[in-house]
Amino acid sequence: MRKNRILALILTLVMVISLTACGSSKTSRIDPLMWIVKDGEGGCLYLMGTIHVGDERMETLPLEVTKTMDACDYLAVEFDILETENNTAGLLETMKSLMYTDGTTIKDHIDGEIYEDAKKIMEDSGIYNSAFDYYVPIMWQQFVSEAFMQKSDLKTEYGADRALIEYANDKNIEVLDIESMELQMDMLKSLSPETQEYLLGASVLTTEDMYNKSLNAMYESWVDGDREKLETLVAADSGLTESVMNDEAKAAMDEYNEKMLTIRNQNMALAAERYIDGGATVLLAVGTAHMFGDDGIISLLESKGYTVEEWQ
Repeated sequence: MRKNRILALILTLVMVISLTACGSSKTSRIDPLMWIVKDGEGGCLYLMGTIHVGDERMETLPLEVTKTMDACDYLAVEFDILETENNTAGLLETMKSLMYTDGTTIKDHIDGEIYEDAKKIMEDSGIYNSAFDYYVPIMWQQFVSEAFMQKSDLKTEYGADRALIEYANDKNIEVLDIESMELQMDMLKSLSPETQEYLLGASVLTTEDMYNKSLNAMYESWVDGDREKLETLVAADSGLTESVMNDEAKAAMDEYNEKMLTIRNQNMALAAERYIDGGATVLLAVGTAHMFGDDGIISLLESKGYTVEEWQ
């Protein structure tokens, strides 16, 4: 059964969450990781790993972050989510591109048990709509995550990326898009049908409690600026536990990581180089998962001869 093929990976993630959660407690102070990148010739750039959810503690950005922002000419993000949210026509077109247009529905493309399990999760949270059946599996994976988020204390309205963009707008700091929502959706859509179904299957095996514990562990580690815990959680979330993965799981996670992390990390590192060469002062703030590992932004910049140091 397909569920058994990914159960080992889910159990590994549970163990990682349990280990990283030990001794963790909520703190009122937010101390996210930041870095300064230097080229040795006077050029520099600031890096910050973000997280796309948060709580009331993010209503006010830490002083260290605002001081850095105030010293910058630009804020570079994955894409300006505030501007995107106001572009209703663009949002609709992007969503349409993730629908079946050949007269079929998702039920024609995935295992029936996965479909029923995912549908029930969405129905239980009150978000299911019959129109969802026309969307591809990777969108259903997003819908399932949204269903789990309904009961979480963490909300996207408090996400670090949103807070940074709002601050930049208030201070008339220009926001630069490294990517776009359309690009990210195109990358998701380009995943093979097998990988999309695998990711959806993994989501329906992840209980609401497991999902929210994982999310909270990631957020609290981000709040504390705990690099070791963040790297452990990012690796687990990326499926980098090959010893418990069968060939199907490994193929799916390899494709996902290549398209959603490795390629994007390379483009983000190239953007960082352009900003440094351009002479302006930029804070480049993208998802924390893009910072770490051999293929992460930090390692990529160091391999090009840049000095990367933690910035307090």
